[in-house]
Amino acid sequence: MLLSTTLRLCLDGLGRREEYEYYLRKFQTAPGTCFAAIVPDDTAIAEFPEAVAFDLQFLLRLELTPMVLLCGERASMAADALAKAVPAMARWTPNGGGDLVDGAAPRLAECRGQRGGLIVELSRCRRLDALLPMIPDLVRRVQWLRSRGMYRAADGAPVALHLLQGENDHELSAEDAADESLLVAAAVLERCPSLHFSVASPLDLLRELFTVRGRGTVIRRGSRIVRASGLADVDVPRLLALFEEAFERRLIRRDWMAAVSDVYVEEQYRGAAVVEVHPAGRYLSKFAVGMAARGEGLAQELWHRLRRDHSALFWRSRPDNPINGWYDQQADGRLRGSRWHVFWRGIRVEDIPDIVEYCRRRPPDFEETGEGAR
Repeated sequence: MLLSTTLRLCLDGLGRREEYEYYLRKFQTAPGTCFAAIVPDDTAIAEFPEAVAFDLQFLLRLELTPMVLLCGERASMAADALAKAVPAMARWTPNGGGDLVDGAAPRLAECRGQRGGLIVELSRCRRLDALLPMIPDLVRRVQWLRSRGMYRAADGAPVALHLLQGENDHELSAEDAADESLLVAAAVLERCPSLHFSVASPLDLLRELFTVRGRGTVIRRGSRIVRASGLADVDVPRLLALFEEAFERRLIRRDWMAAVSDVYVEEQYRGAAVVEVHPAGRYLSKFAVGMAARGEGLAQELWHRLRRDHSALFWRSRPDNPINGWYDQQADGRLRGSRWHVFWRGIRVEDIPDIVEYCRRRPPDFEETGEGAR
């Protein structure tokens, strides 16, 4: 779609243009008739009615089709408020579970054709019972809204990614560990592991949707990441195809493969990282997540594994790479350059000049077109 100046200014205020354009394309071409199921808890609309209404109006102007799922005793009151504030959102009260499954699809299709959205009011139904029948045929993305926003760890630190199985580098606060959203996420991800489920405040929803850094907590079942020493046990053609897809560039050098010490790869080759030995630590030669897996938290899982296994890492990235903001969050330091930005974590101060020189002198592995290659 052709974005108006007003919409683009709003999106520019959220993050980099490369980021929001990528996510907008992804959302607009997603299968099905529903962009996302937006599920407010009992406090989200009551405490932030204007923010929820603004979020919905903004999504509609981007020609996305949100479905707002309102459940419980406050559903009717919340539906009244939203329908009044956002007239393009149609309101529907299903008659039981069967009507919900059979009736949602045609109503969403109609809303999409009219560039509107759908408010589903279920005052006698739990959120989980409403969501499950629609997954995965109608709903492949759940945006849970709550007034206190993203999860917090027991020490108060924000949690960007929480795995239901596998290793987390945090312990959730007692309040969040008992939150309804976590119980619902476990059930829906059991049914559809590839579904995207995130928790955010209404005040942060748009930043969560359209930026790499996000402003919420992504909940995932957890991926199986395999570590291999060298390339002997790796499907090399599949690995290289992943890199070219993720970086949107063609590999022009492969001699770097001889120096590979460790490869971390998701079992379905949806993401991978390659490291090499260096006197100062490990050089992160390649870090990639495939197009279909972006926004699912796989990058954070890969990074967690790398950080656990290697205390000292450094890497480089082109200045126009849209994930440089995310790299900033993971690094202890960065040195900008016209050709390369150099990042490091756990590197001794006296070794920084050497790693910067190493990154700058190393020739590019990809052709000089496209975005974000390293």
